[in-house]
Amino acid sequence: MIIPQEYFNNWIENIETRLESFINKFEPNEREQLDFSIESLKVIGRKFIKNFESISELRKIESLYLVDEYVTYLGEVYIRNDKIRKLYWNVFHNLENFKYFPGLHCDEYSNSNVNLAGDFAYILFNKANDEFYETCKGNINYIIENEERLRKVESIPIPETDKSDYEHWLFLKDDCLSIHDFKVILENYYTSKKRDVKVEYTNERNNRLLITIGDYYFHAYKNENSYVQVDATEFATSYTGERSKADITSCKTRIEVWGNEDPNADYINEYMYIMDQLKNDSNIFIYSLTQRLFYDEI
Repeated sequence: MIIPQEYFNNWIENIETRLESFINKFEPNEREQLDFSIESLKVIGRKFIKNFESISELRKIESLYLVDEYVTYLGEVYIRNDKIRKLYWNVFHNLENFKYFPGLHCDEYSNSNVNLAGDFAYILFNKANDEFYETCKGNINYIIENEERLRKVESIPIPETDKSDYEHWLFLKDDCLSIHDFKVILENYYTSKKRDVKVEYTNERNNRLLITIGDYYFHAYKNENSYVQVDATEFATSYTGERSKADITSCKTRIEVWGNEDPNADYINEYMYIMDQLKNDSNIFIYSLTQRLFYDEI
């Protein structure tokens, strides 16, 4: 099911009417606090739990208009208080049980759309009347703290060859290293060495890096798929180093690093320099796909 464009246009045109209707449902002393601040969501949360005694009550057809009003107020709080994302209303599937509600979309940052109805059932089940407030505050602060990392970049061509060299997987205990942190480590290293090396994102998700050294390229990719832990467990069985096998098998994410084909090993030292920036971190387990050994076993 897709909301027709004319319906959505009408929904947008009636935002102010819906907000007025919603605010008038509160007691006079509560209305004074509904100023679209993040703090006002504490009032909204308390009222939400009073309005809907159970999740089944929330999902009744006759409740949809009121749920829609909650979505509208909540979304306007995000729009008016988030100074970075330039959020705007858009149509996307918020929650299967609630049919379709508009949500907030962001063009300039990765993973930054806001699913407004997604926590409604959780809030009712746990009677978490401060959840609207805490989620909104946490969401906006997360964007402030990670603005550079989340900013989308234009995709750039990836200069790869049919074969690759210097393939290593960096298994990460407790997901201890983001691709952004890895980027910063490399940038700081090359800056300290006064090297003209580019380290840049190559896609809008900001989970892949291209490291350009002259006319040669290294690559890095943050892999968060479920099979990462399966691989870590398999490789740990033959591990003979001093680190904990249990720590290795607990790794659910990794950063995969490789270089373009280098038949004369002209860039092997460059690659070792990259690995040297991470080899002493006890939470990072570097595995060589070529030698089938962890870095501390080589």
